[in-house]
Amino acid sequence: MPSKFDVSDSSGRPIAFGSTATGRFIAVVFEVLNLADPLVIRPIPAYDVPEPKE
Repeated sequence: MPSKFDVSDSSGRPIAFGSTATGRFIAVVFEVLNLADPLVIRPIPAYDVPEPKE
């Protein structure tokens, strides 16, 4: 489950940050294709990022 949502500075698309099952902390930029049921999103890129410090 993502730990934080934001908006990408470069693309203006939504971006989610969170940890994977293997312990990597990643950012995923995505596009919402359908907000209705069923929710449909398309991931654009995903990449490793430093985990934020509390």
